[in-house]
Amino acid sequence: MSKRSSLLKELRVEIRQRLSAARFAPDHADRAASIVVDTLREIYGGDAIYIPRGDETRDWQIWDEFNGHNHLDLAKKFGITERHVYNIIAAIRPLAAAKNQISLFEGLEECLFR
Repeated sequence: MSKRSSLLKELRVEIRQRLSAARFAPDHADRAASIVVDTLREIYGGDAIYIPRGDETRDWQIWDEFNGHNHLDLAKKFGITERHVYNIIAAIRPLAAAKNQISLFEGLEECLFR
């Protein structure tokens, strides 16, 4: 069995188990797992894809600990590559800026159209 076939088989088993744990009927869990895996294979088969862990909390923690010079230290601490730390900082920077800025136009519409 190829590594890819093994991955799809493991994914199908994992999805089926999680659906069963969520109280899906066994036949429904099995069918849904098959549909999900077949859909992923049809859409992404042959492509190299990256599936992020979705750990937004970790990314914000990296941002909070970032001092402008500690990319390598953060990479080691969080078990990711230094390049990934750079990417996280680049992604969080505009979000952090937007979070800390007040809008010049907030409430303007109410003032203009009273």
